[in-house]
Amino acid sequence: MLLPMETNPEFPVFQVDLSEGWRSLLAGPFRQPLETRLLPKFIQRQRWFGGKAEAIEHTEILDWFAIPDDTNMSNILLVMVNADLYAVFLSIAAGADRILKDELECALARLSTNAHDNLVLFDGLASSDSCLALLRLIKTGQHLPGATGAVQGIRTSACQELEGPDDELLSVRRNRAEQSNSSVLYGDRFILKLFRHLHRGRNPDYEIGSYLTEQTDFRHSPRVAGAIEFKSSSSDHVITLAVLHEFVVNQGDAWTYTIDELQRFFKRASERMDLLENLSKRQLSIAAMVDQDVPEELQTLLGDYARESRILGTRTCELHLELARPTEDPAFRSGVLSKPELRDMSRNMHDEVARLLRNLSDKLETLPEGLHAHVRQLCALRREMISIVDSLPNTNTDIPKMRCHGDYHLGQVLRVSGDFVIIDFEGEPAKPLVERVKQQTPITDIAGMLRSFSYATFASLLLFARNSIEDLQRFLPWARICQSWVMVAFLKAYLAAAEGSAILPADRSDFFQVLHALMLEKALYELDYELNSRPDWLIIPLYSILDYLQQ
Repeated sequence: MLLPMETNPEFPVFQVDLSEGWRSLLAGPFRQPLETRLLPKFIQRQRWFGGKAEAIEHTEILDWFAIPDDTNMSNILLVMVNADLYAVFLSIAAGADRILKDELECALARLSTNAHDNLVLFDGLASSDSCLALLRLIKTGQHLPGATGAVQGIRTSACQELEGPDDELLSVRRNRAEQSNSSVLYGDRFILKLFRHLHRGRNPDYEIGSYLTEQTDFRHSPRVAGAIEFKSSSSDHVITLAVLHEFVVNQGDAWTYTIDELQRFFKRASERMDLLENLSKRQLSIAAMVDQDVPEELQTLLGDYARESRILGTRTCELHLELARPTEDPAFRSGVLSKPELRDMSRNMHDEVARLLRNLSDKLETLPEGLHAHVRQLCALRREMISIVDSLPNTNTDIPKMRCHGDYHLGQVLRVSGDFVIIDFEGEPAKPLVERVKQQTPITDIAGMLRSFSYATFASLLLFARNSIEDLQRFLPWARICQSWVMVAFLKAYLAAAEGSAILPADRSDFFQVLHALMLEKALYELDYELNSRPDWLIIPLYSILDYLQQ
């Protein structure tokens, strides 16, 4: 079965039987090296594989679904990798020499049959024909049976409006910047997101996106055109494999835009140091500032950004209002957080504070020396942090809950002609799906965006200071002023749009009590991430948490 390999020993040639396509290939002797050698090696080097820190000890193909295609053989495989389920999209085509030259990272093996000796098994996303086959699967609603269930293409009511007569001629581009998922762009019409690490249940990116598309008039998120789902034949569970969105022409994400704008802010501020003392005197807590207008002189320094943060506040509230509208759909029927739910949230935050402070203390000597004083200062504020999280259940009014974005920050927003489009309703990918589909208070999304503003402010300061400790300290007061008033601009617009609705607590003090706790929770998550991944960036959440607590 294994033939001598002259050109590239990393990709051996296998003599295979393709007389019945994938059926004969996977039923034959090739399946054993595919599962034990080729798939583990291929999966281990993919960006979307979440287990890079651990060795792949077991790989098993649980099921496979051949996609009808005139030009090559494409197949969706459900693969168990150790204890996790992944989707792998493979194709077989002629032209092994070209693919091994131009798309080496996409190849698994060379194949040879009695009729062809230049075939290659490779990642199907490297083939335009295979990607178009996925699009056709959705648009035609094809049903692909397998051994344990079936894969179904699904199209929404928006698909017909979005599609054109020449979709088969659309240019196909793979987004190579993806991490946990994979994306394919079809001209300027569609973008297909393929989920790699699979979880039982309907993915919230499809569930919330299609709800907004078909049940609401909200048009500040891309419409969902369709999806690909696996449906089990032995139970009623489904797994979302992919979702097809309208492609929105944009000027980049709001995170990149914010970083650029705030670096310009620091440049303008450097020329108006005379304003610093007066603006610093007006610094209070966010709750105390929210009824004030952004100072006129600061608006000049911020340029368009103060206005655009207000637009984003309005769009965020409009999203929440649509998700909270009365419905018979139990997945989107709003409610209120019970006292036990609030106590559970508080208890989890309490444990997280204790765990993180222990971790910081244990790793103190491994951190840059310039951070030691800040870490000790944060550890000394343990009582203040505990007080904030312990206050969460002590609200006087109901805390509404509903379906929310779930992972809301500036990177989940596109800038479109001076306005914003909200994307990616998948929730935090690291969390189990059962957690991501739970209803939450919309204050969770608000806290996520406010923390994103803060993070972007301090990240912009680091870039502006260019590793100069002197400039970092000199402009730190400007960073505090900037983040506070940008947050205020966002919050004022959100609260104005929410006026008269029931999506927030009736008592403003309850709103800020919950907001403070959730912002702290998010900041601690950021601190934990940087501690384990980028210690040089630990200063960003450290600065902002200390500033927040000292308010």
